[in-house]
Amino acid sequence: MMESILSFCCVFIDLMVLYNLLLLIEVPFGIPMRMNHRLYVYFGVLFVVFYCILNYTIMPDKTVFALLEYLFYTTAIVVCAKEKRFKAALLTIPAVLVYVQWGTNFELVEVLLGWDDIGFGLEQYFFTPAWLISDILLLVLLILLKRFVDKKSMKVTLSVWEGIILVVFCIFASYSIDILKMLQETFDDRALNIAWVLFVLLLNAALVYAIAYRKRAKHYQTLSENYKQQFDAEYAYFKEYKSENKEISKFRHDWKNHMVVMQGLLERGEPEAAKKYFDELSGRIEISKFKVATGNETVDMILASKILLMQEKNIVFSYEGCLQGISYIKPADLCIMFSNLIDNAIEAAEQCEDQRGISIKVTQSTEYCMTVIENTMEGNLIQTDNGLETTKEDLVNHGIGLHNVKEAANKYLATLEWETDEKIFKIKLLLPKKEEK
Repeated sequence: MMESILSFCCVFIDLMVLYNLLLLIEVPFGIPMRMNHRLYVYFGVLFVVFYCILNYTIMPDKTVFALLEYLFYTTAIVVCAKEKRFKAALLTIPAVLVYVQWGTNFELVEVLLGWDDIGFGLEQYFFTPAWLISDILLLVLLILLKRFVDKKSMKVTLSVWEGIILVVFCIFASYSIDILKMLQETFDDRALNIAWVLFVLLLNAALVYAIAYRKRAKHYQTLSENYKQQFDAEYAYFKEYKSENKEISKFRHDWKNHMVVMQGLLERGEPEAAKKYFDELSGRIEISKFKVATGNETVDMILASKILLMQEKNIVFSYEGCLQGISYIKPADLCIMFSNLIDNAIEAAEQCEDQRGISIKVTQSTEYCMTVIENTMEGNLIQTDNGLETTKEDLVNHGIGLHNVKEAANKYLATLEWETDEKIFKIKLLLPKKEEK
């Protein structure tokens, strides 16, 4: 009976290792996973079968067993990764190091208190209660962290240097238990042992705090930039709205006088003169000629200012469709997506010597709202890690800002695709819909 319970604990602990690694790859290392409850259950059952075959049929030695388990974890991570699967496989190594370092902190306390001999043996394996406690606690913390960053739309992905520092620290800290045992055997000074354990734990806490502080500062900097972009769009909209109202007020003030002049011309039998006067009058003000009602107030504000810019650059613009079911998206994120996409389209269309045009078409399905932005262009586009670049000499960085668009879109599980030929660039933004409340 006891052996069955211990076997179950071993399987349970190793299964939690899989879930912990999946969350570590997704949250701090920034590779999105397509995990759901069904996949969790599927890989859980598959791992239990895999573990039982290894442990009760093949029965390899401890090193081979650990290697095969690692290969299973890596395969699961690669299968679950939404993108960058080769990178996800490579990141399994630092994720394992972080996981081991987390457990090392608990083992340090065990060794310090003399509890490392209290445990359960099962054939060639010996595990202590700290293994189970550390795994459960890490899983809970990672789940809470994922929910928190998803709710706050925070980006906590480690930078290259942060990752390198974390890996170096984990390698160094892996020897902390050996150093503690050496101190116990050599000096037998409990105060020194406690000091060493506190030093390692505080070093862990300081590193986590430093990374968290950087991510928090970066998050608020990004929020500030997003709100500034939103404010700029709103300011341009209201500035244009105020200017238009001023023109309408002036037009209304002189309306009766204009009508008297036109009536006089018609009564004198001069219809051509009346028509010329009317054409001249129409040219002074264009009331709502370029107003677009998209179905979303934020996008209306963005287009109001962008359309004026297109007029100045002689770019022909057209819009078709209605944005529905996307009111759940934060205005700041809508600004990032639509402002950058339209700015890129304007930048490309402006370079055309002949035809300059931009069109936006919105189509709906029961689950998605798709926005297609097309613009004329000259030159050939090539895809790079940073976005898109063109071969046209006078347009060095067409498509910059796509990285920001993709980051904003990823928050809402949206997708971004583009295609191009020699004259037309087309980009598709597919946004999931939610019911309006």
